[in-house]
Amino acid sequence: MSDSYTLNNGLRLVVNPIPHTRAATIEVVVAAGFGYEGPDDHGLGHLVEHMFFKGTDRRPGYREIAAAIEILGGVMNAATDREATAYFVRVPAEHLPAAVELLGDVIAHSTMTAAALAVEQRIIVDELITARDTPEDWVGQLFDEMLWPDHGVGRRPSDGVPVIEAATGDALRSYRERYYGAANMVVSVAGRVDPPVVRDAVETAFGGLAAGHPAQWPATPSAGSKQRVARDRQEGMQVNFVVGGRTFGHNDPDRFALDLLSAVLVEGMGSQLFGKIREERALAYDIGGGLTQFRDTGSFAVGGAVAGAALEPALETILATCRSLADHDLPDAELRRAREYVEGGLILGMEDSFNVASWFAREELLEIERMTPEQAVARIDAVTPADVRRVAERIFTSGWAHLALVGPVNDISGPYRVLEHGSGVATDAAR
Repeated sequence: MSDSYTLNNGLRLVVNPIPHTRAATIEVVVAAGFGYEGPDDHGLGHLVEHMFFKGTDRRPGYREIAAAIEILGGVMNAATDREATAYFVRVPAEHLPAAVELLGDVIAHSTMTAAALAVEQRIIVDELITARDTPEDWVGQLFDEMLWPDHGVGRRPSDGVPVIEAATGDALRSYRERYYGAANMVVSVAGRVDPPVVRDAVETAFGGLAAGHPAQWPATPSAGSKQRVARDRQEGMQVNFVVGGRTFGHNDPDRFALDLLSAVLVEGMGSQLFGKIREERALAYDIGGGLTQFRDTGSFAVGGAVAGAALEPALETILATCRSLADHDLPDAELRRAREYVEGGLILGMEDSFNVASWFAREELLEIERMTPEQAVARIDAVTPADVRRVAERIFTSGWAHLALVGPVNDISGPYRVLEHGSGVATDAAR
């Protein structure tokens, strides 16, 4: 049973005791990231996240911060995504108060010195450029760019390189002031913990934060790009591809039916596309994919790497299989497998304090209808074959699919013809 508190400055705290574990996790999730950013500040949130670990008034450098967590026998990390930025510390439960103090110090008291900034700018630029040379990452970026043009969720991370290279300490402090107010974040703690003790520790570490204001999510475009195929031709033996299209946000009433549709099609070795693409037709060693969801939009995508001759047969199989779910009722046995797969992943994940802390942080920060894992399982149980078919009809309409390709593809006219009844222009992606 969760205990929830709101501090005087508006900070929300959720505590989930887990008596059977010896670990504890504190996660701080902030409504900040690429999706909130425009061209002029794209990437600043990523840079701020890195800079938080480079020194504070109390711990003047990264060595002191690293030593502070390692002497507790714990791990600390962070990640900037499109809808949220998360910071976490996982430690043996007896060290949780010290972990809370450390994370509060890092977030609230980073000095962001010019020397540390110069180093981190080079590191992040190298990271972003390297990602462009990783085909399985780069193809996903090309795909997202088609689905959400001119919005932070679709903008390539590497597009932020000029912003990052020009960033100043004042720009980072202004970003922190804008997004890191108490009203724009949630602290979630899970593990072998005592809620009143946790509340006191969080009050001490985070109670001094200014209240600030909740960040406003910029509405995503109502439609994707008219461009339906993007290619970056690279030498190699295989073509990396992502094919898919837009769905809807994680607050939509059909979200649980969509979860099961995704599991039926492409999640797990028992999924339809794994069976058809790999086991029956041997078109690829592996096939994967699934859902990406934000407040007001989302995507369903399938991806893999294939020899050039296998690309068109693989695409034809994927699109036909997706469409079949809109044309035919799903057999009960397939829905049962998908339901157990999804619920099992959720239930097993809740055995770990990190996953528990993360679940409740995001429910509190991002969801309109907040749910416990048990409530989510009940909603998944209620999904019927008719629900799955209705969602398939909603998504897999004429022209729904976009295709991104990275690899030795000389002619994109064939893959383009495979897409269902599409309109628009297929172009090469600019490097």
